[in-house]
Amino acid sequence: MSKTTKDGLVALSLANLCFMGAWVVLLNPRHYTYYHWKYHPGFLEYAALLIDVLLLAALFWGAATLARRTGNRILVWAVRWAFLLSLIIPLNDLRQQLFDPLARGRKSLVAALVLFSVFGLVVLAAAALKKWRLKIIRTAYVAVLILSPFAVVTLLQGAWLTYKYRDNAAHAADAPPAPRLNQKDAPRVVWIVFDELDQRVAFTGRAAGLELPELDRLRGQSLFATNAYPPSNQTLLSMPSLVTGKVALTAMPERPDELMIRYKGEQESVPFSAQPNVFADARAAGFDTALVGWYHPYCRVVGKSLTSCFWEPTVDEISPLRGQPTLLKSMSNWAARSLFRIPGTFRIFQPWYDSDRAEDHTLEQQHVMERATGVARDKGFGLTLLHFPVPHHPFIYDRSRGALSSRPDNTYEGNLVLTDRVLGELRREMEAAGLWEGTTVIVSSDHWWRSPPDGKIDRRVPFIVKLPGQQAGTTYDEEFNTVLTRGLIRAILGGDVTSPEDAAAWLDRNRPGAERPGG
Repeated sequence: MSKTTKDGLVALSLANLCFMGAWVVLLNPRHYTYYHWKYHPGFLEYAALLIDVLLLAALFWGAATLARRTGNRILVWAVRWAFLLSLIIPLNDLRQQLFDPLARGRKSLVAALVLFSVFGLVVLAAAALKKWRLKIIRTAYVAVLILSPFAVVTLLQGAWLTYKYRDNAAHAADAPPAPRLNQKDAPRVVWIVFDELDQRVAFTGRAAGLELPELDRLRGQSLFATNAYPPSNQTLLSMPSLVTGKVALTAMPERPDELMIRYKGEQESVPFSAQPNVFADARAAGFDTALVGWYHPYCRVVGKSLTSCFWEPTVDEISPLRGQPTLLKSMSNWAARSLFRIPGTFRIFQPWYDSDRAEDHTLEQQHVMERATGVARDKGFGLTLLHFPVPHHPFIYDRSRGALSSRPDNTYEGNLVLTDRVLGELRREMEAAGLWEGTTVIVSSDHWWRSPPDGKIDRRVPFIVKLPGQQAGTTYDEEFNTVLTRGLIRAILGGDVTSPEDAAAWLDRNRPGAERPGG
């Protein structure tokens, strides 16, 4: 085999290895990443990744060929060192796949330290020990060459899937909506969860000059809890906990339509979709149900208990499927996913990435808001959950201009103002439909603000309950965990809680044992 052919195979193999993490996702239809995606990959994603691999292989091969033909010593060693250093990308990808599928946790940190230490020692040995330098590089060259058949197989699989999905991207199917019951339209509950709404920043420690008139107005005519704690500090855990009424300790996406959860006091993980939940309670009591949310694919997982459902995916995952897909955008996203495996690279490109995320977050908020106003004014739904992406980061509201924006200097307080405006618009929609006075409105959050600049973490979240016809505000100061919300809603729909006094008494009876969350 000629040197040129070997270089070509090594270039193809190395390029393929650099995109190993992307192939792991695209070639596995049950990959956990799909839980957070609105659609399954289609033609554009497969084609984009194939082109990325081939372009990178051509770049590697061209550099090696140029170095061999010119014989320039500096260029030859530059190519050799670039080859050796580029191996950090597949090694880091392998570390993430083996040790930490959700990209967080102590095991991942230890694995990363071990990997980078070993790799760093190899590179230093190659740099310092002249007699070992060429041997180390040649060993790596042979190893990558041996792995070249995997590149051929992977590319053939990718080509077949590109052809298979040549017409369009396949939708990840939502569960069929539950049939309309049309039995009851009262009582009526609208449960609003603002993601990462913090009790301290919004209420007890609000900064001077930060005006939140709609939240204050609602507080003035509701039961306002001063010591409410969420089930967890993560949306992944908190929202299933709130919906099922049981504290989730761990959660792992298993496939696009399933989340495996281990609840407190249980040893084994169970499917989220199979658990009794607040919507099934409402359906059993004769009420139609609606949900508009984000992050969790609610319509796929608990859609069978919902008469109407809409959801938006989170922008926290590096996904090629955010926004309207194009070939160039998909190529760019896959390339970025690979590039970010180089330690320190993400920080270099973070301003670009943050701007992109802010634009996507803005679209998500707009889409959720459009659907939320529709179901909020529909008197046919006895229970409606509205899970909003704000005030969660990215910060997308410019307080100075009073408008949505992707400016890098936007703040959490700006998103709080946007949250307040959302609440006001929902109220006006229900008032216009003649539904506000007769509706129980519950406003809370799934977790507190986890990264305030002042470092003052307060694990409390707002918990506001306006009962039908309530005009005067009352304060509830006892500690409780908002995992009780499912039971409270069941009591409201069952007619057992009709006043602030009833709600306070219900909380008194049910709050013992609902401790503060960890994290």
